[in-house]
Amino acid sequence: MQDILFKTEDFVFSYRTAGILINNDKILLQKPVNDDGNSLSGGHVAFGETSDITLVREFKEEIGVDIKIDRLMMIGENFFPWGD
Repeated sequence: MQDILFKTEDFVFSYRTAGILINNDKILLQKPVNDDGNSLSGGHVAFGETSDITLVREFKEEIGVDIKIDRLMMIGENFFPWGD
């Protein structure tokens, strides 16, 4: 399946889902390559997937664990400059 990601001349639209994984009172964060920040673990949603199915798939692919989604906590829309 193809990720829901498209570009126009001025913008990039990237549909991503992320989860808050808590273990031993610690939250799992990821640090992208060539980036000073951290983010919640997750990934791009593919056409035909729901956000929760994507999150289960991404955690299995990236850290090899099966997770259970408890509930939707928030939705965020983030607009920022990309590239040059």
